[in-house]
Amino acid sequence: MTHHHPITSTPGRPPARTVLTALACLGLAGAALAPARADAQQTASAAAEKEAAPAPVPAISRHLEHNGVKIDLDIGSADGKSGAVEGHDMRIRLKLRDASTGDTLTGSRKIPAGWIDVAPDSGTLDSMECRRRVAKYLSPKVQLRMSVRPAIDLTSYYLLTLNRGNSISVLDPFFGFGSSRMYATVILPGQGEDWVDGPDDRFVYVTIPKENLLAVVSTGTWKVVQNIPMPTRPMRIRYESGSGLLWVANDAGDRSGLTVVDPGTRKVLAHIATGSGHHEFIFSPDGSRAFVTNPGGGDVTVIDTRARKKLATVKTGHDPTGLAWSTVAEGVYVTDPADGTIVLIDGHALQPTDRLTGSTGLSDIFFDHTGRWGFVTNPDSNSVYVMDATSNKVEHDLDIPGKPYQVVFSKSFAYVRSKDSKNVMMVTLKDLSAKGQVASAFASDYNSSGQVTDASGLTATPFPAGNVPPDRYGDVGIAQAIGRAPQRPDAVYIPSAGDKAVYYYHYMEGMPTPSGSLDNGGLEPLAALAVGRHLHRLGDGEYSAKVRAPGAGRYNFVLLIDQPRVVRCIPFSVGEDTKIVRKGDMLALRIHADPQASFHLVPRQVSHVHFRLKELRTGRGHGGLDVKVRILNTAGWEHRATAKALEDGSYEVPVRVPSTGIYYMTVDVPALNKGFRSVPPVTLIAGRVRTEKERLSTGDAVVNGLPGHGSRGGSHSDSASGSGSKGGA
Repeated sequence: MTHHHPITSTPGRPPARTVLTALACLGLAGAALAPARADAQQTASAAAEKEAAPAPVPAISRHLEHNGVKIDLDIGSADGKSGAVEGHDMRIRLKLRDASTGDTLTGSRKIPAGWIDVAPDSGTLDSMECRRRVAKYLSPKVQLRMSVRPAIDLTSYYLLTLNRGNSISVLDPFFGFGSSRMYATVILPGQGEDWVDGPDDRFVYVTIPKENLLAVVSTGTWKVVQNIPMPTRPMRIRYESGSGLLWVANDAGDRSGLTVVDPGTRKVLAHIATGSGHHEFIFSPDGSRAFVTNPGGGDVTVIDTRARKKLATVKTGHDPTGLAWSTVAEGVYVTDPADGTIVLIDGHALQPTDRLTGSTGLSDIFFDHTGRWGFVTNPDSNSVYVMDATSNKVEHDLDIPGKPYQVVFSKSFAYVRSKDSKNVMMVTLKDLSAKGQVASAFASDYNSSGQVTDASGLTATPFPAGNVPPDRYGDVGIAQAIGRAPQRPDAVYIPSAGDKAVYYYHYMEGMPTPSGSLDNGGLEPLAALAVGRHLHRLGDGEYSAKVRAPGAGRYNFVLLIDQPRVVRCIPFSVGEDTKIVRKGDMLALRIHADPQASFHLVPRQVSHVHFRLKELRTGRGHGGLDVKVRILNTAGWEHRATAKALEDGSYEVPVRVPSTGIYYMTVDVPALNKGFRSVPPVTLIAGRVRTEKERLSTGDAVVNGLPGHGSRGGSHSDSASGSGSKGGA
């Protein structure tokens, strides 16, 4: 057990106030490991750690049974040759089976939720404390959810913005500190044009046209780890999941075409020359073929992706610009702004089979997840045409102001973004089946609410995404601007370059509901992308994740299964990297306390917060140091103080908070080279002190009352409303 500081009164302190212990087992989000600069302490620490270094930790294999579910959990190194080691990738494999039949578990509605958290000093968590910890991870209020922050959250994500200039912003949508939710900034070697994340969310790949580079960004360190030279002007990039390869379009010169890159080795495998111009390309559903537009030649090149060779060249018109695959038509639709045509290429025969003629100025085409409804943008005429792939006819014609150029789909809606309008138009997909006759190419009317209704009765509802149109200060780029929010089927992130912010909207009671904004630190976001760490489904009842162990020590893999209900905390260990130990330059710092401690401050009274500083690897405490403390809330109140070092190695800081609510505390320890930004904040709650019975009953109610682990993302509206516009937590 950790040391517990009971509520006491000590001579010289303000009388009869609440003495608190800081929160327990605070995780090191983002692998918060940093060098310790104090040479004398560094040398002593290295020698002690080398002497105390344990034997290599073997891979673990746990076989459990709970509530009718057999759980097989394996955790080891990514190569499968040893156990997990600090600072290296580790692989988590999870298999769920029915305990009575042995069949793989397929009845769960969602992918299981998982977290990796630092174990208490005892090494294990009993069932009650495990449930209590899960309740805090999943609390409907983001503030309460942050009262225990796991080392690795396999249900969360970061929001990335591709900015005008040469940077990527990394924002934490769930947790902010002070006035910003900026977690990190990635400096690119030039202006990024398009991007894609890899299959396990460990890397993001960004095309840099002016520098002829493909930048590889690590989501573990949030740094560019490699710049891969490209033949010429890389623009569009896509990941083909079947082969596991990256395909990059090169838009200029005699090397115009597609370049194939192996993300594992980061080597260029092939370059396939096509025609000239800006290339858009799409894969067939099985990934065996790629279709590439060649505006300079008025045709589409078809490539065998396995052999990496050209199969055919299909003439489509004068200026093929946009293309999209329809699973209903089993082919590719190609738009041509010069001819005003939409051509269907049969995906098997590789020949044009149908041609729709409409207005010139057609730009891009986007199909919804059913493959039936294709949205065709026409910025020149401020129109969006909706075609039905079952009939190959345009069924709807919406007059969308502001030069519509991009359409993004959620589960239930299509979101239309325009270059010269701050509004996004939302179309309900289920309304597309309504029968009606389009009277003319521009048969649309505006009603008093600003909605757009075409002759068939289809309605598009506007909502503002900022105060400035996307192209007010520069080009909008080709990357998908609107990002879909994981875990909520109809929630989106919409960047606003002019406002230097990202707006979050979700669907509620028939309307897109604003849920706040994320400040982008003065940078102009052009596109948004959610990147997370998740348990990926390998097959029925089988899941896997690859993550990096933040430090040596004891951990718990915390598992939540929705149906049937399973909550288990499974202990495992992460071994030391002996090279790191010999160098003695790595120190993981965490604020350490008793898991059973009361976490409440008493408003308008002096409370004393007790905390300890410990090394994650060895558990060695650091007392007697100069420690600065910063406590604040999202309303702008802030308190700074110097902690008092106590004889038992702990620290104490008095604080008088002005009102009930959530407060955040972090520390600055110059001797350990740990600043406010490198130590994850601790959450303190100000309010009436609850009894032990109240705390236990509340924890159980939260766990049992949740509809499933999706509330991590689903509670975003709670976190962003009110304080969200200020960037607070």
